[in-house]
Amino acid sequence: MKTHLCNTTQMAFVLGSAGLVLGAAPLLADDASDGGLYLSTDAGVNLANLSVGSASVSLDTGYRIDLAAGYGIKLSDQFTLAPELEVGFLGNSIVGFDFYQVPVLGKGILSYKINDAFSVYAGGGAGYESLITSGYGLLGDTENFAWQVEGGLKYKFGRSELGLGYKYLDFKPAGFELSNNSILLSYTLHF
Repeated sequence: MKTHLCNTTQMAFVLGSAGLVLGAAPLLADDASDGGLYLSTDAGVNLANLSVGSASVSLDTGYRIDLAAGYGIKLSDQFTLAPELEVGFLGNSIVGFDFYQVPVLGKGILSYKINDAFSVYAGGGAGYESLITSGYGLLGDTENFAWQVEGGLKYKFGRSELGLGYKYLDFKPAGFELSNNSILLSYTLHF
């Protein structure tokens, strides 16, 4: 029985090690696919502006975090078009009030390959956003249509990309408008 347990432990160790090597293979591969499935995340600074009628106020500097999944379709040696689904979380505050935004967006991203390492991209999309506000014992939740445009630069190494990008997100339910300008660092993994 002791031998059986030892063999089972050794087998589990070998299979676990093989799984780690196979799981890391996409990270160590020589080249990222120009097309196909990918996952992406980004994080950075969010500058938000709240407008009510003709009055406008800038919120304190906040943050933004996004997760996205997409599928690149190679159009030519230089161009790739990708439908993408993105979920984000934005946080800002002003004078005791906190503003939390959760957009869910369907997007289209067009990329242009400058050379083997660098590419630029631009895109946009639309979807649904939930805005949660809190402060001074009050809590509110507003939901409505939101739209976004974006662009940036990416550096490719293996099956990974690092990027620097900009996103403009606009949310305009009845009575006010919340516009966001975000500068973000991103990481993308191609499968």
